[in-house]
Amino acid sequence: MDTFWKALASVLAVILLVVMIIFTPSIIRSCNKWHERNIEADYDTNWEKRKEIEDTLRSYMASYNADKITYETTTNTETREAAKVRANRTAAVYNEFYLKNSHIWKDRVPEDIKEELSFLE
Repeated sequence: MDTFWKALASVLAVILLVVMIIFTPSIIRSCNKWHERNIEADYDTNWEKRKEIEDTLRSYMASYNADKITYETTTNTETREAAKVRANRTAAVYNEFYLKNSHIWKDRVPEDIKEELSFLE
């Protein structure tokens, strides 16, 4: 009888191990989705976070516009190219940051925030 319980415990341990291996990715995925929903809900109700994101986007726009003006008005090739690189890098960061945080506004984007900054050619 003692060997029966040992064998049963071994079989149950193997079944438990197989179940854990099979279901662990889906459990982790569910936990991650739950965490993302909590973060989005927090952002939606947190005025300070929304203001911080808007201020960050505005600062990116100011930096981009300054580099764009430098690019358009400077005749020095080296300075012009450096301004273009900075403006394009800022545009890439801005566009990615906007996409990551666009859920905050729910189609109520402030008028001074652009959806996308274009790259300089």
